Amino acid sequence: MKLAIGSAQFGLDYGVANLSGKISLEEGEKILETARANGIDTIDTAADYGQSESILGKLGVNDFRLVTKLPSRRDISQPICDWISSSISSSLEKLRVPALDGLLLHRPEQLESENAKEFIRAVEREKLQGRLKKFGISVYDPNEIQRVTGLMNVDVIQVPMNVFDRRFLDSSLLQKLHESGVEIHVRSAFLQGLLLVKLEDLPHKFKRWVPLFESWQNWLQENDLHPIQGCLVAVNDSRIDRVVIGFDNSNQAREVISFVQLRIDEFCAPHFNCNDIQLLNPSNWMNFSD
Repeated sequence: MKLAIGSAQFGLDYGVANLSGKISLEEGEKILETARANGIDTIDTAADYGQSESILGKLGVNDFRLVTKLPSRRDISQPICDWISSSISSSLEKLRVPALDGLLLHRPEQLESENAKEFIRAVEREKLQGRLKKFGISVYDPNEIQRVTGLMNVDVIQVPMNVFDRRFLDSSLLQKLHESGVEIHVRSAFLQGLLLVKLEDLPHKFKRWVPLFESWQNWLQENDLHPIQGCLVAVNDSRIDRVVIGFDNSNQAREVISFVQLRIDEFCAPHFNCNDIQLLNPSNWMNFSD
């Protein structure tokens, strides 16, 4: 299993279980040092992650594979080619690097049939200029993959996956993407930290899913697994190229890395059969009452 650093915490107070808020520059430097020492070579970031790109640039990340995302705005008033070019220029300037290893659409609906040809031309131009190696999408639902890949070829796809969210694993899409040479990145392995929270500490807004979390924690106890281990077991698949993990601090980074090397292959991921998009998609959580 290969990890990538999720950098939302570098620029935002991110994660439902994050009690320490946005990480400091000193802690960010320690996380990067830990990553380098353990062969982690990829960082996932985005224009929408607050000051994440700027902070990474200040820390120095030109020895990492950098994957960022276009702004998530839907109302693109300027020509697509100009918008992509200016977005890439902004990211390169903030990250202080000459090229991006990957650029993702933050939201699939930004690519519609009427602008697909413009997107393709813009992406190919950026690749020819050497400012971009791979282009792809970040998706929330398997149906979005079919819609976007029907309009253009992509090099990278980022999908949510965890012990509760097996939509991509249980479909045939993952295998088809793998066979076609698409690089597959997985995010939300810890469900923004929710899967690491003790049952008694589960935020009130998630109480409707207590039976599901009880089943999860019972499985961990039965198999004598730490929650981090269990989460990694659930995304341990040879077709996955990178598992994007956001760390709240360097101690957590070292802990997660240690579990990657410990008894992951001995277990089969449990099937909890959760299809409730209200839980699986964290963008819905802000609509819950506490």
